[in-house]
Amino acid sequence: MGKLADRICGAQFEDINFLLWRYLRCDEDIIRRFGLEKDSAVAILAEASRFACLELAPLSSLSDSEGCHLRSDGSVAVPRHYESVWKKYCSSGFLRLGAPLDCGGIAGPYVLSIALNEILIAADPAFFIYSGFNVPALRLIEEFGSSSERRWSPALASGNTSACLCLTEPAAGSDLANITTSATKTEDGWYKLKGTKCFISAGMHDLAQNILYVVLARTSGAAPDSRGLSCFLVPRFRNSGSGQQISNDVHCRRVERTMGLRGCPTVELEFGATDDCYGELLGEYEGRGLPQLRRMMAEARIATGIFSVAIADAAYRSAVGFAASRRQGARLGRVIARAHETVPIICHADVKRMIMEMKCRLEGCRVLLYRLAWHKTAAMTEGTVGLNVDLDQRAHLDMVDLLTPVLKAYSADQAWRVSELAIQVHGGSGYVEGSIPERCVRDAKVLSIWEGTNYIQSMDLVVEKLALGRESRPLLVLLREMDAGFASLPAEKYVRECEALREALEVFRSCHRAIGEWVKRSDFDQVGLTATRMLRMLAEVVVAWLLLEVATSDARRDYTFHEDDLENNRVAIAKYYCRNVLPMSVARGKIILDDRKVDWPTDWA
Repeated sequence: MGKLADRICGAQFEDINFLLWRYLRCDEDIIRRFGLEKDSAVAILAEASRFACLELAPLSSLSDSEGCHLRSDGSVAVPRHYESVWKKYCSSGFLRLGAPLDCGGIAGPYVLSIALNEILIAADPAFFIYSGFNVPALRLIEEFGSSSERRWSPALASGNTSACLCLTEPAAGSDLANITTSATKTEDGWYKLKGTKCFISAGMHDLAQNILYVVLARTSGAAPDSRGLSCFLVPRFRNSGSGQQISNDVHCRRVERTMGLRGCPTVELEFGATDDCYGELLGEYEGRGLPQLRRMMAEARIATGIFSVAIADAAYRSAVGFAASRRQGARLGRVIARAHETVPIICHADVKRMIMEMKCRLEGCRVLLYRLAWHKTAAMTEGTVGLNVDLDQRAHLDMVDLLTPVLKAYSADQAWRVSELAIQVHGGSGYVEGSIPERCVRDAKVLSIWEGTNYIQSMDLVVEKLALGRESRPLLVLLREMDAGFASLPAEKYVRECEALREALEVFRSCHRAIGEWVKRSDFDQVGLTATRMLRMLAEVVVAWLLLEVATSDARRDYTFHEDDLENNRVAIAKYYCRNVLPMSVARGKIILDDRKVDWPTDWA
């Protein structure tokens, strides 16, 4: 595992650095605005890569096989080596990156924390979930919390306390309006919570000294729909009147036997089952729960994109390593000539095709992730340069809003596709339980369900971001950026690719106009039927555009990571994607435009 881990982490490190410094040009202004130099930022990522290779990757298979289980006393057992790794992780300072300085954080741009997290997740995605909500919860408290509630921030930044988001309930699913967990206000201003939350990732463990649950609940007399929900901060352990830490009556009732990510417990929690469970209302007013959590939930969707890219990267690297070392069969011409010298399977045409298919989908999702993170970073700073993009803060935020559901849903699907292809490259050895591609397939599946299913993301895109067929501001910003991108591309070098991209974009715009017509005649079923296809179309158009931009990044810039090889690879990746993946987007659009009614079966039995 050691050599493979080194190969995975090293190549991933190079790809990330290429996007940060050569494509996005973060060193020109973004990094310095946070008091960092490029060398320092690269050193942080290099140390993260070292930690991933030495501490996480070698034991990731053990984490998967050992899993988590509920003990008889109600505590949850996690993989044994996680305790020591957690301590090293917290002491490393990785968790502090992006947290405010006055909370003990380390100044750094959002795009750099994305890169750091991708490196760590690729090595062991289950481990990262335990701390995944810490910084988002910290930001939530800093934005909406009282001065008293901000006491949690330093503990979240250090890892002494982990954060956990508790939304879903057994009878509610994705419909948060059906949440029944109650919160009753006490005379001293606290609230007593009572209810059950399910499918809670990292909901119970002893790695951190405490867990802070961010819980959606309904106060007495509140509206019965989503407007009646409030956000509460509920600790696993609370201070008693004498200053001691005592149980806050948060109990784990079950640990799910999940398909993947087995190193992290997915649990059902019960609040206030046997005693009083106390929580604090976030902010001053009740009924603000969903508006308060909107940014945190958006960050969770972007985090799903990071997981998707990281898992796809691990699957791809393992497939390349296997294909380069596994010797089987002879080249086709040699077989015909009866010369049976075996060759590495990467020499076979169909294996080359699968490897390229994996690579272009992986790199497409990665550049989508980093472009989104760059816009989010730019929106948080003033006068940002780097890419030749002239946008104000509002336009940067529009790009973030538009690309977030696209990233979440598209990259989740591609992580599954890349992992499945990795099994095919490995053949029988990839089908064996515990192999890297088999584990990646199991880990990747939940990504299309996390933080709102991919259909929910698609409807969010079509209804909110694309305004049901009208000209929305986020779409106009994107189209303006794509027009500028077309103008800067060397058209003579990418004639076929530019033609394919323009055709796909025009078909997408035709479908967008068709949605507006369906809405006018109240044909909302047709809108629902096409939402996932619309998201896939937009994703493929944007990814093709970004891959072409990456391929034409300024070759004269100072760059030290195998520059010539990367340049050639990225040109090939962009061309392959535009010629082999993008045409499917046009076909998908033609299906959408053929809006004849579907004759649904009357009997589904």
